[in-house]
Amino acid sequence: LAFKNSMRQFTSDLRGARQRAVSNTLWVRVGNMENANAGDGQSRGIYDIAISRDRGTTWEDPISERELEKRSEFDGTPDDIVFLPNGTIVLDPGEYDTTVTLKSLDDIGKPTYAVKVTVTGKVAAE
Repeated sequence: LAFKNSMRQFTSDLRGARQRAVSNTLWVRVGNMENANAGDGQSRGIYDIAISRDRGTTWEDPISERELEKRSEFDGTPDDIVFLPNGTIVLDPGEYDTTVTLKSLDDIGKPTYAVKVTVTGKVAAE
């Protein structure tokens, strides 16, 4: 249940970042995704949400710093996801989506979720 909550929280935060970009005509980054040992000794994924008023040249201090549920991590170190004011995301030429994989450190039936964000900004967990 905690791992599924992590997936839901992360996808919700991505959708919220997109909405903030569109509503406030800003660039919004979900980034600095890494795994860390929390104060309670449990490993978990962490990330932040930050805004840029100058088209990504500088990022203001994070407006939110988030942690996945205990024993939920990122599989690898994903690239930042940057939403533009039109709701799309920044991708390299020829790419149409990006995927962030979350993994559980527990022995559960579905130990990974792939969260995909398309160039148009659509967020979906698979």
